[in-house]
Amino acid sequence: MEFKCNGVVVKSEAEINAGFKNKPKGNVDIFTDEAWVGLREAYPGVDGILRLSQPGYSVDHKYAILYVVSSCDSLCGYADFIQYKFINGAWVYDKKVFVSKS
Repeated sequence: MEFKCNGVVVKSEAEINAGFKNKPKGNVDIFTDEAWVGLREAYPGVDGILRLSQPGYSVDHKYAILYVVSSCDSLCGYADFIQYKFINGAWVYDKKVFVSKS
């Protein structure tokens, strides 16, 4: 699957993790400053990474929820749940639930 958006490059989890040098073993969500240096060497110009979960759906299929994590350095980022509602044949943003920020 290919996505196109100005300024955005879509990479697999494996490709992103391979860019992080010296990342803590066993934990792919907490990176050291040195690991970010490795990522920026692997992908020049990168400002951060954005991870999206696969959607979860309500039993009645009227709502979907995504888990969104943005990281821009070892102590820079946020995590939210984003809820969408199915209205007139389209998924429409409904609300955001704050999880964390660093």
